[in-house]
Amino acid sequence: MPGDREARSCTFVGCQVDRSAVLLNNNTSESEILHRVKIMPTANPDLHRIVTISFRFLAAEDFDVFIIYCNARLAALDLCLKAAEVLSPRPEVDTKALDDEKRRPAVYVLKCWDYAVSLGPFATLWTSQAIMPVWTLVPRVKTFRNVPSTVVQVWLTKLNHPSNGWLADDASADQMDIAAGMLVGGPMIGFIADASTPEQVETR
Repeated sequence: MPGDREARSCTFVGCQVDRSAVLLNNNTSESEILHRVKIMPTANPDLHRIVTISFRFLAAEDFDVFIIYCNARLAALDLCLKAAEVLSPRPEVDTKALDDEKRRPAVYVLKCWDYAVSLGPFATLWTSQAIMPVWTLVPRVKTFRNVPSTVVQVWLTKLNHPSNGWLADDASADQMDIAAGMLVGGPMIGFIADASTPEQVETR
């Protein structure tokens, strides 16, 4: 029956997305890189209230690999959560477990911010993209690192501004939601769509 096929299809999609998130969890490689980083006090005063220590990579190549790995893992987990939210009938996905799974790479990304700033705009752009899945996690939990989620959201918005020309200094939570949603297949709407028109691109 059509309903049975749809249910099996949604369950299959949910399982496949969930499996991809598991496969992106490479504890061995993650541990190898973390054993090559130095621990430094977090310099950014706002960020220091969330993570008191930050990573100092001995080689920029290690940073590149690590931030791409964290970004990919967070994106895969976000896709799992998005599938659980929009598919009908909903796939069998443990959303709380996925939120818990996001916490560790989310903290890693924040601990990379100071080093990214030391490398320059390109590095902060990579890190800023990885911060967007952190943004989607925070409203789903009451506290993050023992800090109220509403307070963390304000700090994440402030961190994101210097690295993205398309985010204004007064970017709203709705604008951050649009940017984060776009990374998991959401439509280009609102200010991002406006900034991506040929007329806007030619003036830059």
